[in-house]
Amino acid sequence: MPQGSSGGTVLPDLFTGTMSYSIPIEVPMGRKGMDPGLALTYKSSGGNGVVGMGWEMEVGAVERSRKDGVDYGGDDYVLRLAGATVDLVRTSGTAPGDGEFRAKIEGAFSRVKKTGSVWEVTDKTGTRYLFGQTAASRQDGTPGIFKWSLDQVIDPNDNSITLSYLKDQGQIYLDRIDYTYPGPTNYVKFYYESRTDAPVMYTTNFAVTTAKRLKTIDVMANGLRQRAYELSYTYSTSTGRSILASVQQFGRDSLVDVNGTVTGGTALPAMSFGYTSGGNSFNSPVSGPTRWVNNSIGGASIDISRVKLGDFNGDGKTDIAAVEGWGSSQPMSIYLSKGDGTFAAAVSGPTRW
Repeated sequence: MPQGSSGGTVLPDLFTGTMSYSIPIEVPMGRKGMDPGLALTYKSSGGNGVVGMGWEMEVGAVERSRKDGVDYGGDDYVLRLAGATVDLVRTSGTAPGDGEFRAKIEGAFSRVKKTGSVWEVTDKTGTRYLFGQTAASRQDGTPGIFKWSLDQVIDPNDNSITLSYLKDQGQIYLDRIDYTYPGPTNYVKFYYESRTDAPVMYTTNFAVTTAKRLKTIDVMANGLRQRAYELSYTYSTSTGRSILASVQQFGRDSLVDVNGTVTGGTALPAMSFGYTSGGNSFNSPVSGPTRWVNNSIGGASIDISRVKLGDFNGDGKTDIAAVEGWGSSQPMSIYLSKGDGTFAAAVSGPTRW
């Protein structure tokens, strides 16, 4: 839990049982409200990313859905913007080409269009959001483009926000945000540092190595520093992963060198974080169903698509359903949970599933 200066917000998710915590990054106001809404957000279900384990700073992206595995020839896309995540549904054109889309569940976005390597989203106020305009903002590999990051926001009065990125070993890092166009420019600069726990992920179907982590956020307006945020990390004693230890805000007199290190200035008390460290051992084994993990199911080894979890008798416990062979005509066995990690003997389920 956080300790130190206030400013964050705890947001429990009663549906999933996860917890999120958000720290707003204060930036000067832009013209007509056109300024980046930035926050560091912790999700208890999050992975080891650019801000360490569980933390992220999402600014917006269109990416391919990973629900059923990434299909680079398909049409399953997800829009992440303004704190919302929505599935996209094609309304014109054919996969995987250009065309128009809409949100599967209607919300603030009235139009979504894909043209070449660029996505354009228009909200109901007429503000346009452009994704993937530069090579650095597109996360791609041998199969194709997985993610199109937000490049630019333009309101109906031509006030705009421009986001720049760096790309390294498949990972995309936010480099700078410029805003208050036209006119004097405010900007936010992001600095990174090397890490020893550089995770390599293949969920995009190509290797993505996160070799850096966010170090400093430098907030500037009209050539003058407004504030700076210093992020400090430690490594988990049980997993060796980067974990965010503290965030400290410095004032207008703060000094930031060319490498992004805060070297001086008036500081607010640091907000520090504590985490529960899990061990490296496993619990003692408990008994479970045996028929779907041996050779007694028609010579077929059951994979995850042939095993389903659910509460099949309404007692609030998670039961297991396993198909005993190939095809929809094969019997299904139901293993009812006893609530103590063990399961009752199998009972017959439907045969035409």
